[in-house]
Amino acid sequence: MRLSILIPTHNLAPEALIEALRHQAEALHIDYEILVLNDASDDAATLTALQRMEQTGACRVIQQTARQGRAHARNILYMESSGELLLFIDSDALVCSDDFIARHLQDAEKAPVVCGALTNPAPPAPPDCELRYKYETAAEKSGHRTAAYRNRHPYDRIATFQLLLRRYVMERAPFDESITEYGYEDVLFGLRLEELGIPVLHTDNALLHSGINPSIHFLANTEAAMRTLHTLPLAYKQRIGLSRFAMRLQSMHLAAPVRLLFRATRHLIRRNLLSRRPSLTLFQFYKLGFYLLRL
Repeated sequence: MRLSILIPTHNLAPEALIEALRHQAEALHIDYEILVLNDASDDAATLTALQRMEQTGACRVIQQTARQGRAHARNILYMESSGELLLFIDSDALVCSDDFIARHLQDAEKAPVVCGALTNPAPPAPPDCELRYKYETAAEKSGHRTAAYRNRHPYDRIATFQLLLRRYVMERAPFDESITEYGYEDVLFGLRLEELGIPVLHTDNALLHSGINPSIHFLANTEAAMRTLHTLPLAYKQRIGLSRFAMRLQSMHLAAPVRLLFRATRHLIRRNLLSRRPSLTLFQFYKLGFYLLRL
């Protein structure tokens, strides 16, 4: 059975990731391909590295001249692939075990959708990346990223950081290309899988998340995600914690006061979130306040 490893990227050449995946696939003597979608990168070093990787046969690079969203990028990779098994991996992942692919192939016999795990780099946080690092490590410590917890909430915990699918899953449930900004394409994908009754298995087969981006970029992505959330259909908003809480505030006539408080404190909160010691409580309030501004 052919395995297609599908990696969307923007301004990052995942050379170490691809080399590790190639080494494992070759050792297993499996039929495989690696496709990288260059999502309109404009970084010269990335473009040079991607060209070199393709010339050496490490992967096939699909060029996209304009960014149309993460959902579109993954759908293009699916359509360009030929495997019966599709393994989506974000380009900022790193392989951290010798049996990563072997374990996925074993788990593929158990369910048509297999969602692996994410692990974070050891401390300290990279410079100017304290907010993202604190957010990611808190999520890991909460226990909500364990396979046991995710299997109790299989459709609510889908993450495209690494996701193994049978080909027919994408035929029935492609990613929703109406989402063109950052955020929630994986949430909608999970809810669509639930609607179709497609089984999901969560595992602890982990990749290392190397893309701990600067706080200012993480905050910009968060704002984009809140804009995306605002555009989702009501049925989906009712399944997502933050938008569901916002609806409750509206029903209690508390949305307007919270909105006013956010407007008055927004710049002070941003100053904290971009500092060396960001507060995750303030981060949650920032997300809520930013979302409420659009209601």
